[in-house]
Amino acid sequence: MARDPYEAGITKGPPSIRHRTRVEGRVVGVLNRRIETLGLHLIHPQTRCVKTHEIHEFLLTDEPDAAPGLKVDRIASIGFIEFSAGGVLVEGDKLVINGKTIGKIAGFDETHVPNHMNIVIKGRERITGLEWGIKGGDGVIFEEFEKEE
Repeated sequence: MARDPYEAGITKGPPSIRHRTRVEGRVVGVLNRRIETLGLHLIHPQTRCVKTHEIHEFLLTDEPDAAPGLKVDRIASIGFIEFSAGGVLVEGDKLVINGKTIGKIAGFDETHVPNHMNIVIKGRERITGLEWGIKGGDGVIFEEFEKEE
């Protein structure tokens, strides 16, 4: 069986992806839950591909060290987002919903795959989707993180 190059430490530093298309979508479900001891294990890869019309769940953590390969306990549920076109998401990309910056991608959790992936967002405060005032149909944009050339 092939080993994961991220987990094995073969691939280090930011991903080498350049010139990505913009990833957009819409909110299809708003959530309103906080959990203190969830125990999500973020996978080691810093990137995930999404397909047109896929729906994934978004969770917000205030844990400053949340990153690929680590565990995340404290979350606030934001909601489910449907992607309008395929694309590549990268750790550090900024999530903006209806003009509100929610935070940056901390990593990805595959607990519920193949139904959906959990995409963990790192922010200052754990605010639920309902508390953000998010509604079904709100526009979603992922702003590509800036990396040094």
